[in-house]
Amino acid sequence: MHTLLVANRARELIDDLPYPKQVTVMLAAIAHDFGKPPTTEFLEGRLRSRGHEEAGVAPTESFLARLNIHSLDGYDVRGQVLALVRGPSEARRVLQKAE
Repeated sequence: MHTLLVANRARELIDDLPYPKQVTVMLAAIAHDFGKPPTTEFLEGRLRSRGHEEAGVAPTESFLARLNIHSLDGYDVRGQVLALVRGPSEARRVLQKAE
C-alpha cells in the first residue's frame, strides 16, 4: 500500500519534468523500499528497517537490469534511480539537478 501511495504522489509531481526524468522518478518510487525486507526487525517496540536504503541498491540494480533500463535520450536513468534509492540526500541532489 505504501509503495502505491508513493508512486501516486510521484506521478502528481512529475508533469514539469522531461520524460527521462519522469521515468526516473517513477522507477525510484517503485524501488525505494526494495531494501526493507532483509533489514526489517522489531526493535525498541517498533518495526525498523535501518540501512534499507543501501540494502535496496542491489535489488534495484537487478530490477533495472531485468527491465533493460540504462539511459533514455542521453539521461542516465539507471544511475539516477540508484541515487534516489540510496536516500533522501541523494534524492534532493538529483531533483535539484532536474530544475
